[in-house]
Amino acid sequence: GAVASDENKIENEIEPTPIDAVCEIVIQTVGAEGFVDRAHSCPEKDYAHRIADLETALGLDPQNDDCRLWLSEVKLTIGELVAAEKLAAAAVKNKPTNDEYRLQWAKCLTQLARYDEAVEQTRTILEGKTAPEIVRAAALEQMGQLAGLGSKEVQERAISLHNKAIELADKLAAEDDVMLQAAAHKVLLQAHRAVAERISAGDWQQKEEFVGQW
Repeated sequence: GAVASDENKIENEIEPTPIDAVCEIVIQTVGAEGFVDRAHSCPEKDYAHRIADLETALGLDPQNDDCRLWLSEVKLTIGELVAAEKLAAAAVKNKPTNDEYRLQWAKCLTQLARYDEAVEQTRTILEGKTAPEIVRAAALEQMGQLAGLGSKEVQERAISLHNKAIELADKLAAEDDVMLQAAAHKVLLQAHRAVAERISAGDWQQKEEFVGQW
């Protein structure tokens, strides 16, 4: 009886293992994925940390061209144009059939005032048949932006290109995919603003009314 009593006493004194207790430790090589995930999860305008994580990820995985794209996008945003262009160009060189990479390259070339090259890369996307619809919509808008920088004759084609981008992006904005919706709304915002700017700069009747509508 005394033995059984002692056993019950010991069992009652042992506390159950907490649910969040560490039961196993795994040691493995540091990979790029964690740094990419952290770069995507940090605040959008926390550029320094995003760049640091993406550069670390690219150092760990030099073949990761998606990482080159994301890093190029951030560097283009903060005005590091030469670095952004080099990253995008390298991604295209590694995967010449990737239209998203090529579009980013065209955007970088545009910001560097290398307009002929930007037109060439954007035209390659639009003349091909492999670009996803959201990339095609963004490429139409990009070509519209480039047309607006050309001669007066070329500028007259800009609104048509913006309108085509709006037509395609409008359809995509109704999709269930949240990321696709966001990308489509970005194209729509750029295109509508560009049309308003073209109308305000051109010789249009009832200019004030139409600019307000756009």
